[in-house]
Amino acid sequence: MKIVITGGGTAGHINPALAIAEYYLLKDAHCQIFYIGAKNGLEKELASHITCTYIGIDVAPLNKRLSLKTIAALWKVFKGFMSSLKHLKAIKPDIVIGTGGYVAGSVCLAASLKRIPVAIHEQNAYPGMTNRILGRFVDLVMITFEPARAFFKNAQHIECTGLPILSSFYSTDRQTARKALGLEGKWFLLCVGGSNGALALNETMLEVYQKLTHIENLQILHVTGRRYYEELLAKKEAQADAPSYLNMVAYADNMPMLLNAADLVITRAGASTIVEILACQTPAIVIPSPNVANNHQYHNALHVESTGLGIIIEEKNMTAELLVHTVQHMHQHQHNQKRLRTEKSTQDVMEHIDKTLMTLLAGRKDY
Repeated sequence: MKIVITGGGTAGHINPALAIAEYYLLKDAHCQIFYIGAKNGLEKELASHITCTYIGIDVAPLNKRLSLKTIAALWKVFKGFMSSLKHLKAIKPDIVIGTGGYVAGSVCLAASLKRIPVAIHEQNAYPGMTNRILGRFVDLVMITFEPARAFFKNAQHIECTGLPILSSFYSTDRQTARKALGLEGKWFLLCVGGSNGALALNETMLEVYQKLTHIENLQILHVTGRRYYEELLAKKEAQADAPSYLNMVAYADNMPMLLNAADLVITRAGASTIVEILACQTPAIVIPSPNVANNHQYHNALHVESTGLGIIIEEKNMTAELLVHTVQHMHQHQHNQKRLRTEKSTQDVMEHIDKTLMTLLAGRKDY
């Protein structure tokens, strides 16, 4: 079986694609995965962790306002579309699966034109622009949350499958992870603002860290996002009393280990992040990004709050003082919390996805 997977821009689009690839590589030793992404996108780096053929194409996001950049982007979109047609002709895949991001637009539209079965997966309760457009052309729309169904009124078929994440989020043992990371006897706070980082969160947390000195055996890892790393590191080093328990990295590719090891995570509320937190049962302070369509991160975050696992703080209310108080509260009341794996596993989600995709292929034998 040949599968083309496409999706990019952020880890929220890429990680579900990798989870789908992981499942089919384990299910079928003869399965061939082709990942089509941007030439220099984050997806190129992350896809290197699985057994696949990576194909990079020229793509660019479209600006909503007409400008020279928009014209240049349109040219790249056209080039990406033509390149997708060429690669799909050479691969002859059984199915194309898109997980969002502008690169998926070119590939999935090209596949639809060639009458190759196409399925897309939408992670959020409020779909992104690419998937809303693609919903009119593809054979199958898979959604994580039921509210997303209302945005795909012209779709041929919609299936609520849940969100696939890497199996390692469930299978990683907490004590093994803590030992491997040198965290035995430590109280480990993880802060991450998504794969692209979060400026407001970054800057506020620098104040917070200086006010946590009373927490014994504290260890902090702050994942800044690549575009903010140099600036934030310089600000940390400029502090006369920068805490020794604080480490910074631009990006972390071992999130299953980090989340399972963490006593508390402070994070944005991308759909993948929320499902990963629930999988690892990590106590969380969730700060939804206000800079997303339809405030969908807040609705994502409600899934953590409703389990009693986390607390939501909206960015408009976020202050260093409030965060310090909340961290102290969770340190006092949740650091001994038992972690009960009660969420639907990625195996269950992928079996649902697999059944849905096989049904699609059975009905499209004539393509």
